[in-house]
Amino acid sequence: MEYMSQTEIEAYYEKKKRQNKRFIIASLVLIFGGGLFCLISLPIGMVFFLIGWVIAIAFLLSKPFHKLSEIEKPIREAIVGDMMNLDSYQENQKFPEEMIQETQMYDEWDSYSGGHLTEGRYRTVPVRFCEVRLSHSDYDRDGDSYNVPDFSGFFLEATCHHMIQGELRIKKDAVRSFDDLNQEVKENPYRLFKVEEDTWAEASLLLTDDFMDAVLANEIFYKREMKCLLRGSQVLVAIDNPLFSGGGKTLDDFKESIQKDIEFIKYVLDSLIDKTELFR
Repeated sequence: MEYMSQTEIEAYYEKKKRQNKRFIIASLVLIFGGGLFCLISLPIGMVFFLIGWVIAIAFLLSKPFHKLSEIEKPIREAIVGDMMNLDSYQENQKFPEEMIQETQMYDEWDSYSGGHLTEGRYRTVPVRFCEVRLSHSDYDRDGDSYNVPDFSGFFLEATCHHMIQGELRIKKDAVRSFDDLNQEVKENPYRLFKVEEDTWAEASLLLTDDFMDAVLANEIFYKREMKCLLRGSQVLVAIDNPLFSGGGKTLDDFKESIQKDIEFIKYVLDSLIDKTELFR
């Protein structure tokens, strides 16, 4: 997939900002200069004055103000493309609703939205992920409906080297701080995870000591709820960490926000690939 590099995007953005400044300065000089020149020669002053306004109006009609939001998509593409072999990035696409339903990770939701569907290969592993927001409707005492959030984060799917018989579900609750982890859990991180049914033999493919240490070593990771579904050769991970939701008034702020999201996704993927038995 071809996409603009970060350097090209920044150069384009700065070039447009410089062009905008030149047009603004030129129109202001002509308008105010023409107004002052009217004191000397009214006809000539009015010509400059009107030319200044024509330039200003034409400038505004051309929608010249290249807002940061207009280059968010290529910035994300460039940053994600630096992370992985990117096949596609679709800002307004998401996983099919049927896929989210089939995971049965969250039951109550009746509204699904999302975006930023990203597909490619990370360290040769086929990967795709997207933002997912789930909610359901409820009613207050007056009978007015309102939305109740069920999940806001991202779903990540990777193809592993093992075939899981049936389905294996693993859940890790959110932990507010490392101090909240009692000594028993710190000494035995298995207690941090819940495995549905008696499937510890296959669960050990994911819940290795190295993987659990990696979870506890990352502040974002252990503070977030995580649900995993292992089915066939697919590993699906849901983490309640918003994806590409950050902003900022400057280009540097926006890039830093996206890079933090990508660094966390890389950490999750590296932990899965290097710290578990699923990809060996």
